[in-house]
Amino acid sequence: MKKLSEKHKKHLVRASEREMDKRIRKNTKRNRLNKSRLGYYVLCSPGVLSLMRRQSRSRLIAFTRSIHKLVNKGKRRIWLDFSDLNEVVADGMIYLHAELSRLSRVVKGLQFRSSPPSNKTVGQVFNQIGFSKVINCKIGVSPECNRKDVSTWLCAYGEKVVGEKCGGILDYYQGRMADSLTRELFRGMTEAMTNSYHHAYIKERGDSLRHIDYYKPWWLFSQEVDGKLSVVLCDLGLGIPGTIPINNPGLMRKLKRFFGKDLTDSVTIKEAIVNSKTRTHKAYRGKGLRQIVETINNSEDGKISILSNKGCYTHTESGETNLTDYPASIGGTIICWQVSLPVESVDVNAFSDDEAVLY
Repeated sequence: MKKLSEKHKKHLVRASEREMDKRIRKNTKRNRLNKSRLGYYVLCSPGVLSLMRRQSRSRLIAFTRSIHKLVNKGKRRIWLDFSDLNEVVADGMIYLHAELSRLSRVVKGLQFRSSPPSNKTVGQVFNQIGFSKVINCKIGVSPECNRKDVSTWLCAYGEKVVGEKCGGILDYYQGRMADSLTRELFRGMTEAMTNSYHHAYIKERGDSLRHIDYYKPWWLFSQEVDGKLSVVLCDLGLGIPGTIPINNPGLMRKLKRFFGKDLTDSVTIKEAIVNSKTRTHKAYRGKGLRQIVETINNSEDGKISILSNKGCYTHTESGETNLTDYPASIGGTIICWQVSLPVESVDVNAFSDDEAVLY
């Protein structure tokens, strides 16, 4: 066997020392993490946050239900591990944001701590919409990870509507939303948010959490970029299929007679849009969803998706409509829509670099 030179021996020794240092740092980090988790119940998030992909939807809802189960058992220290999370879609992100924000608001003494996502883009999303504060997680994002498709998303949150007319809701919220939403052009969106307050929370949600009469929240993501306005609105009320029997019992009886056992949540959403009726019996209420669909029909490249309980209704500007039903319910309603903005509505300076953090 060939004898090793002194230079080669020193190289092997240094390589061995580097490997040993690496293992020590790794074990130290793991031990520090395990020590910080003491006293917490650990739950691992799914790899994708999405509500329209069947498998991802099932895993996301199972994740939120696991959190609810721990809370209902009296557990108040929960550690959420997001290290394997690699992709977030707006509908899934706002759903998880809403669920955890509501738990933090309603459950006394609840403490969330979290492991940050390994994916830097996902970490930027968490910071951008304020989710990192909800889960009590410090996430450092380097400047090179500052992606435009993330930094232009804005997040707003509100608990009640002030004033009779539908425009009043825009004056009472926390966070920020795209400028175009405050214009008359998108009055239908404002009306949909008003419906979230007046219709969605007419009864308890039924998830065993403490019910607060005045707590009727909504969450909204909005983005105005490259001539397009994208909006995602979420409430955690009864859902459209749950409110129809109360708001419009006559319509529900007709649907049951016509569809029988084939009546699904997606069909109920579609019929609710066609047969909009206000519970408050006021002319300017109860047409929000229909107004949004009409806006989509008149817009180039417009699209709307309404997820409510187990159903999903999707409609495009070409008139194409798709209905989908899933096994698990989200226990609420999420409205996602996108339209092209008129030329005069596009503001190329709408977002600056100093707007990376919402609140």
